[in-house]
Amino acid sequence: MHNHLHLLLETPQPNLAEGMRWFLGVYTTLFNLRQKEFGHLFDGRYQARLVDGSGNGCLKTVCDYVHLSPVRAKLLAADQGLLLAQVREAARPEHRGAEVRVSAAAKAESPLREELGRLGWAAEQLVARRKGDPQKLRIGQRLRQETTMTLAWVAARLQMGVPSHLACLPLPPQAEGSPRGDH
Repeated sequence: MHNHLHLLLETPQPNLAEGMRWFLGVYTTLFNLRQKEFGHLFDGRYQARLVDGSGNGCLKTVCDYVHLSPVRAKLLAADQGLLLAQVREAARPEHRGAEVRVSAAAKAESPLREELGRLGWAAEQLVARRKGDPQKLRIGQRLRQETTMTLAWVAARLQMGVPSHLACLPLPPQAEGSPRGDH
């Protein structure tokens, strides 16, 4: 592991390339400043693999691989590797993931309440309005731009039907000068 690194990342939005470009650029800049070097630090593009976190054990296997790689490369003593494994076990993604999702959903409720208040709607009115209501689309667009909630969550919360229905609806026109999200 003297010539590469392992990262295990979860991306709520499909922007891994943008995030990696930022991470590798910042890391290279800081490394070069610290070491008084210059130029490229990494050779070639990073490799990305999709890991299924559905509970079939694949995610745990990848976590173990990433955490124990320094031990296998003899960069850490075995007891340090054991400590890393214990830390990983204490912060198991499958346990923490539910907490993160609950926290993200709670944060998404704030802009939803703001939008409902701006419209003078009660939450119950979401059921009565049609699935493709332009105001619902605006709320959904805001939730997608300002939160990490999935299309499925937004569609269910706004009573808009199946997520694919929401994904296919045209976005309402933006106010002049507003950035237009593409996800």
